[in-house]
Amino acid sequence: MKWLPGCLNAVTNQSAKPESIILVDNGSEDESVRWVSTNYSEVSIIKLDKNFGFARAVNAGIEKARTKYVALLNTDTVVDPNWLIYLWEILEQGSEKIGAVTPLMLSMQNPEIIDDAGDDLSWYGEASKSGHGLRVDGQIFSKEVFSPCAGAALYRRGF
Repeated sequence: MKWLPGCLNAVTNQSAKPESIILVDNGSEDESVRWVSTNYSEVSIIKLDKNFGFARAVNAGIEKARTKYVALLNTDTVVDPNWLIYLWEILEQGSEKIGAVTPLMLSMQNPEIIDDAGDDLSWYGEASKSGHGLRVDGQIFSKEVFSPCAGAALYRRGF
């Protein structure tokens, strides 16, 4: 619940309004579901009766979404007002071979430091956060990565 207000405010105030906003409650025991339904009537809620883990919760939301693209966003994030349109434009204007895009994710505690810019894969199969710990230098950080960070990404459905 701590981060939820900032996250939902950012999502509902995007420059390009999402077709739908789905919140998957993964067995929370606080008042977050009630708070969201009271304050954000535009948000559809899927309430799981217990914590099934990240993958099952995400899949429940993806199954309900009926859109060409599906955005995943963890509740401990606050996105830029142009976050969705920027990622959408990359997928729309890019190659059909691009299945997903991820933004530059900055540290909440120190926004001058990169938390994640997608996931890299080493030659021996170990995944790591691309750009983690690097200082943001104001330049566009664009590169091909093994996979997006599912904490904030836009996926092309049916890829």
